[in-house]
Amino acid sequence: MQNKINSDTRRAFRQQKYLLELNTLFKKENIRFLLLKGLALNQILYGTKLHRSSVDIDILIAQEDVYKLDQLLISSGYRRTHPDFELKSNQKKIALKIFDQFTYYHPHNRVVIEIHWRLFRN
Repeated sequence: MQNKINSDTRRAFRQQKYLLELNTLFKKENIRFLLLKGLALNQILYGTKLHRSSVDIDILIAQEDVYKLDQLLISSGYRRTHPDFELKSNQKKIALKIFDQFTYYHPHNRVVIEIHWRLFRN
């Protein structure tokens, strides 16, 4: 039990660290975002970001910033894992209608980020 708590705490600290880095990156590119679930919810419910484990960082952005952020994350070392294929220009508009989020994974820092542009699927 103590090992799980320590593991969850390390993950939360790691997520906070990379969230601060992402915040700097987003500000530089004028991408506004809202933190969803996970760290933000823990702070509201428990008064700490470390109470519950969260596997990923969920971020809500404006739909018009999706592909700008997609390129920014990829150039920063993240891999898009959902959808996990290259989107051709004619597929990009369709993808925004079909999906409500993209998922990214950074193999070095092991952080998972989900960017959402709406809260629910159609």
